Amino acid sequence: MTSKARKPLIVVPRGAFALPLIFSVAFVTSGRAQAPASPATATSSAAPVTLTLADATSRALTSNPAHLARALDLGLAGTDIEIAKARPNPDFLYENTRDAPTSAFVFTQPVELGGKRGHRIAVGESAREVVKADLGRETADLRSDVRHAFYRLLAADRRVAVTQNLATVATRARDAARARFESGDAPQLDQVQAELAFARVSNLAATATAERAALEDELDGLIGLPPGTPLAPTGDLYVDGLDTVATDASATPGSVDLTAAARRTAAANAAIDLAKSARVPDVALEAGLTYDAPPDFTYGWKFGAALTVPLFTTHRAEVTRAEQAAAQAARQESAATAEVSTRLAAATRRAAALGDAVRRTTRDILPAAATVNDMAEASYEAGQTGMVALLQSLQTVAETRLEAVETALAFQLALADVERAHGVSQP
Repeated sequence: MTSKARKPLIVVPRGAFALPLIFSVAFVTSGRAQAPASPATATSSAAPVTLTLADATSRALTSNPAHLARALDLGLAGTDIEIAKARPNPDFLYENTRDAPTSAFVFTQPVELGGKRGHRIAVGESAREVVKADLGRETADLRSDVRHAFYRLLAADRRVAVTQNLATVATRARDAARARFESGDAPQLDQVQAELAFARVSNLAATATAERAALEDELDGLIGLPPGTPLAPTGDLYVDGLDTVATDASATPGSVDLTAAARRTAAANAAIDLAKSARVPDVALEAGLTYDAPPDFTYGWKFGAALTVPLFTTHRAEVTRAEQAAAQAARQESAATAEVSTRLAAATRRAAALGDAVRRTTRDILPAAATVNDMAEASYEAGQTGMVALLQSLQTVAETRLEAVETALAFQLALADVERAHGVSQP
């Protein structure tokens, strides 16, 4: 037996696809053994929470701590409006002097002119609309984050399944190499290489499992569950959203980003009116009762009015600043429109291209890979090709299947970007 003939069947090359070669051996040694459907059940004794994307999104909107805290802003904005509705309180003055009249009872009522109260209320109401728009943006961000986390966890499930299958195959290969060495049918080098392959596969399997646990913790946090709560996401990485991806790259009227920008502009314009009303002086109306002014009278009265003279403070600067802020808000609204259009066009183009790639993968590439796998095995069993050719063919098949998972995941993430750019939910 030459040194070439004694080479082990499991070789772990360097690079991003170091394990597909071992994975390809599974088609020969394990008869295409399938990995467990849900790795989460194998790593946790607690029953996992089964989630669809709709379930995860619903839980996030009702249980995410940051989202719930942010929702309180709407109540605060309503309270600000009530504060803006307040009217000035009257003043009461009592005087007792040695001069006649010796006593005076005076009521003073400040009166706001220029519509200050109405403009304060308008500013508060426009601020509340801004808060509503910001809550809409935060909700859209949360939905996008949940979709990203959900499909990353689905993809992690597939990666864990692959590495678990590889670990099973590597274990059998190690045991077989050890048995052949002990029986004298193979050199010790075969056993050492099989042990090395087993160690590397086990290490990668542990890393994949840990990464899945980390992704699970991230989704737990988004949907308001304690970290470590086992999850079992249900969905099809290759099918979900494929037939419903939007192809229209124009910004929708209901885009939360455009709505927020428009409401900020309206709030800035309302602030201009409030600043202008501050230039109108207020008056203070005074009415009083006097007592004890002999011999002229015992009871008397007095009326008066006080007006602030805008001699030193004219509030012109406040108006100028409000006008500049409104101009800035208008430019930011235009910039937001351009930004949303750009992001939406890019995300739509990317999602459409990846959707086509997923369709080609499931329609053409994966069936062709299965055919190559079957033909390579048949050719090897018939003695038409050697082990090297078989392993090369099976490695290509394994890499193709892993690439298919990554393509499907990229499509799902692109679909989430389209949804966020639109600012509305995709089916």
